[in-house]
Amino acid sequence: RYQIDWHEIKYPVEESEYFDFLIETPVPTEILRYYLGTKLIGVGWLDCLPELISSVYFVFDPEFESRRLGIFSLLYEIEYARFLDIRWLYLGYWVESSHKMNYKADFQPAQILKDSRWIPFKNQ
Repeated sequence: RYQIDWHEIKYPVEESEYFDFLIETPVPTEILRYYLGTKLIGVGWLDCLPELISSVYFVFDPEFESRRLGIFSLLYEIEYARFLDIRWLYLGYWVESSHKMNYKADFQPAQILKDSRWIPFKNQ
């Protein structure tokens, strides 16, 4: 439902695509589940390495869009990394023209990979 409502993908994602993208990875992956009572309203996937957590993907029930569950999950991931004493949380790629990724620029300090170098990222 998330793919159809949020990304306007008109075809169902095949189970094999899901496994290839989010489950069958060469690094340990953790799945975060967020509930409102007994209703599952969000799921996040994290790749976890000794010095880095990579926030791979997050999906949510579009009915709860106004709750900004992606931001909620990101705040939890920050606290989770602190709890594990992990210095780096990678938010994934950022596309300046994508309004759906604008929230990433709100979390500072940050760095961005440009020309194979990590440089300070300032939201312009």
